[in-house]
Amino acid sequence: IHGNTIMQGPYTFTVTAEMLPHPAIAINTMTIDGATQGDGLNILIGESIQWRYTVTNAGNVVLSNVTVIDNIAGVTPAYVSGDTNNDGTLDLAETWIYEASGTANTGNYTNTATATGTPIMGAAVTATDGSSYFGVDPQIKIVESSNVDDMDILPGTSITWTYTVTNLGNVALSNVTVTDSVSGVPPVYVIGDTNNDGKLDLTETWIYEANGTSIVGTYLSTGTASSSYSDSANHSRTATAKDTSSYFGADPGFSVSMVCKADSEPIPQEGPALFMVTFENTGNVPLTITADEGIGIFTPAVGESVSYEVSQAGPFSGQETVANTVNASSSFTDDAYQVWSAAPTADASCRVGSRVNVLKLTQGMVDPTKTWTFSIWAGVDGFGGIQLATSSTNGDPDGIIDFGNLNLDRRSTYTLCEENI
Repeated sequence: IHGNTIMQGPYTFTVTAEMLPHPAIAINTMTIDGATQGDGLNILIGESIQWRYTVTNAGNVVLSNVTVIDNIAGVTPAYVSGDTNNDGTLDLAETWIYEASGTANTGNYTNTATATGTPIMGAAVTATDGSSYFGVDPQIKIVESSNVDDMDILPGTSITWTYTVTNLGNVALSNVTVTDSVSGVPPVYVIGDTNNDGKLDLTETWIYEANGTSIVGTYLSTGTASSSYSDSANHSRTATAKDTSSYFGADPGFSVSMVCKADSEPIPQEGPALFMVTFENTGNVPLTITADEGIGIFTPAVGESVSYEVSQAGPFSGQETVANTVNASSSFTDDAYQVWSAAPTADASCRVGSRVNVLKLTQGMVDPTKTWTFSIWAGVDGFGGIQLATSSTNGDPDGIIDFGNLNLDRRSTYTLCEENI
């Protein structure tokens, strides 16, 4: 051998570099999401993805024992196709395909694949190639609040609801909307898109507001923030979040009524007159009520009625009725320091009873020697009725039959009957 020339007998051979064995292998790693493939894709987390490893023979000799591995644990490339002559060796014109499957994770993902092949002579050859994607996790957050959160407030109070929307994910969000579960309360965007690109960026806080007035009873609203994102493969996902705000619309109120106490009419002229005063809490919050006529201070629960007996001293001689009035008052201060107050009154009257005396004359004159006895009966006649009282002259020199403190009702009918005739 002389240089690149082989001399043997009458033959001479010249060996060039191209004729020397030069084993080499190449690999290209690609990430696939649906119909889209490439490096640096944005892929929604949880999406099923594939990695495709394309292996070629970059040398000038066939390679055997070809293997492909991925540096990420759990990602195992598997041979798919390419060995056209099924001889188990990577020929110069062949392209072998390997694939692995997985699920997109959050954030930056980078993997490196290594292809290895062994030539007929010499050491094994290797090649590496990497691929990457960004696992997109669209998330949104909303905090709903108001100037009366968790308060007891009077109806008609002005309310401003504030909806604070932030991005909890790792990618800017498009088509952000905010709605309220209560009809007639439409949140309106106020501020927050600092770069005016129409996207909720990771560092931005968007503010929405709605206005209204308080109503009676428990109020609960739910604010909902929604947004959308489409990844490199045009797969879309909607991010949604909810939060609530509440208050209680206090509606204080009470009624007072007064009547002559049942079964006490007609009241005796000596008195007392008895009245029944009833208070009812007609609102939806407890109240402390103050009333005169000796009633004082009391606190009825919601829907509770309480009654008190009021006595008015006599005498009531010469009066047909006795009237009385009760004055009551109450106030309520809500959590916004707004004050409600009321001071109703109620009145009633009781009928005063009548008295009866009988002057008995004998032939036009009082005769103390005679005794006359009379009875008063309830009803239009005394037969079968109720005998109320009996009295006699019994030597009374003035001839007046006195029935004492018999209390008669002006609205009723009575019968006076002489006894023993």
